Order: sequence, then C-alpha cells, then structure tokens
Amino acid sequence: MKLINDVASFVKRTLVPRSDRWPFVRGDYTVIDAGARTVVATVNGSELAKQLVAAAPPGLCMVARLHSAGDAANLLRAVHANLAVQTVICAGESAPGEPLAPALLK
Repeated sequence: MKLINDVASFVKRTLVPRSDRWPFVRGDYTVIDAGARTVVATVNGSELAKQLVAAAPPGLCMVARLHSAGDAANLLRAVHANLAVQTVICAGESAPGEPLAPALLK
C-alpha cells in the first residue's frame, strides 16, 4: 500500500505544475489553479480578464491577456507545458491589423 501512495504522490508532483513555477514562458497571465483544466485567453479585453480573476471559478487554470500574435505563441508554449490543461477558450476581438485566431490555430 505504501508503494501505491508513493507512486501516486510522485505522479501528482510530476504532472501537476506548481503555480510558483509554471508558466515557464513569460506573458500577461494570472494563474488561478495550476492543476485545473481550462485556460481563458482574453484578446484586448482587460475588463473580462479582471472579472474572471476576481470570480476565480472552479476549474479555471489561468487567465491570459493577449495583445499580439507573439503573446498567442507564448500562451501556447505555456499551455503545452501543463499536462492538466485540456481546454483553451479565446474571447474578445483582435485588432484589425493583427488577427490572433490564425496565430492560435497555427
């Protein structure tokens, strides 16, 4: 029984990033629960981001604020490093000169 508990403890420490270490890529992020499954990316919408951070609903991993295609690329690298994340929701409208949807889908 001790071996099973030791293995479970190791897996939990290995697969669920600690909020003080993750995300490894710089960006405009607020981590709510590093072990949660959903990331919300707001595009040029700081008010929505503030409301989400204040509400901190269960299951929300982090809120990211995207301002450019470079921010989108950094977000994807950060999300890729967290095995707990299963869903990325993108909300808001990007600037006409720099659409972020192609950068997220790339």
